[in-house]
Amino acid sequence: MSLTSSKINFKHPRIVLWDGKWVKVAPKVLESWTPGVMKAEGVFETMRAHEEKILFLEYHLQRLSRGLKTLGLSWPVGQRAIEMKLREVLHRHHLKEARVRLTVWREGLQTRSTIICQSIEQSYSHAWRAIISSLRHCRGVFPSIKSLDYSLFHQAYKEAMAGGWDEAILLNSRGELVEGSRTNIFLVCRDILYTPPMHSGCLNGVARQVVMRCARSSRMRCLARSVRPKDLLTCKEAFLTNAIGTVIPLTYIGAQPIGNGEPGPVTQKLRRAYSDLVKT
Repeated sequence: MSLTSSKINFKHPRIVLWDGKWVKVAPKVLESWTPGVMKAEGVFETMRAHEEKILFLEYHLQRLSRGLKTLGLSWPVGQRAIEMKLREVLHRHHLKEARVRLTVWREGLQTRSTIICQSIEQSYSHAWRAIISSLRHCRGVFPSIKSLDYSLFHQAYKEAMAGGWDEAILLNSRGELVEGSRTNIFLVCRDILYTPPMHSGCLNGVARQVVMRCARSSRMRCLARSVRPKDLLTCKEAFLTNAIGTVIPLTYIGAQPIGNGEPGPVTQKLRRAYSDLVKT
């Protein structure tokens, strides 16, 4: 099964790890734990598992550790124990392809945590169509961590879904492209790969890091540089990245095609390279 399907549906889990204990939860409780819905100070990581192995786990745990330190939170049971719990979740569910979300937050004087594992149904692959969001990007006080202060991105995603789009691209106050509501963005212009720099306000996504690594390994010039909507509309091709969908072709912004409106050769090359890296 390919790791690069961009149309992904999730089955709701029945049992989750809540503060290290197995509990059965109702769908309403799960919804209340969704980043952007949950009102708490904390951090989360959304990870992809393949064959009961979480892909690039070290990247996720390093970022989570930075986030906990920034917010003054402690590991709920220690990093090594968290790794064991993640393996336990995957083993219990016996899922070939899964999304795993680890959330740690402060509740009063207590540190709480959940690990939710959901199966991924890969029904079909397709390129994504996006809009430029009407909302302006703001990642809050701590732009370099994946915090639960996620309501802006949740709203932007709902805006896209309401119009039948797959994603919403956010601009910062200077009118520069930053990131999608749940993705990082890349453009191919004159055979050079561009992605918004960290100072634009984007999160350094795990898949973003992996793609830049793949590009440089294949001797492709890859630059973190400020880009604007006009660059997106005039580039040869574009794609989005996140830990679940990996490399996702972006072929339309509104009604306007990007390039010829089809996934481009660089996108396909990097998607294959990402998949090959996972298999090693």
